[in-house]
Amino acid sequence: MSIRLLSAFMLIATLPACDFGPETARFVPAPTQSELRARARVSTVEISEVTLPAYAASEEISLREEGGAIRSNPDFLWAELPENALTQALVENLSQITGAQVAANPWPLGDRPQVEVTVRVRTMLVSETGTLEFSGQYAIGAPEDAVREHVHAFALTETISGRDYQSIVDAHGRAWRRLAEDIARRGLR
Repeated sequence: MSIRLLSAFMLIATLPACDFGPETARFVPAPTQSELRARARVSTVEISEVTLPAYAASEEISLREEGGAIRSNPDFLWAELPENALTQALVENLSQITGAQVAANPWPLGDRPQVEVTVRVRTMLVSETGTLEFSGQYAIGAPEDAVREHVHAFALTETISGRDYQSIVDAHGRAWRRLAEDIARRGLR
């Protein structure tokens, strides 16, 4: 099964852009709503920084081949740069999950946020088995001691549900939602 899935991804990666017309295809994750409700101990949260590895920060959607090489196709792109898309997904999901006012850096309100969240992604890549690997760490900073400051590692996987680029991007959206849930559970309570 994994060889067939890899073959399908590689076939997609080598298809000419004519399947999507003369324009380059751009993809955005389908919106996902969390069922989790976890009241935060704070009312304001800033997503201060999100960093990605170079291959993941690229506009091109990357896949890992069986031999370990990371490849991308310039005809299949993120609709928004992944760093910005992940930041916005965290803002939206944390707002919905916690009920707190959540915004990205630069902080738009007069008073400083009670909590600052920094996310450093180590891996954000579809493996040769058709699984999204999403790992790294996040730090919770509390300049005025609203919560205990700490750092947490995360390692999430999402199965790619289809054999197309939209399925790959949608798996990213689900993983990003799960990261927001983890931050709400372990970081803001």
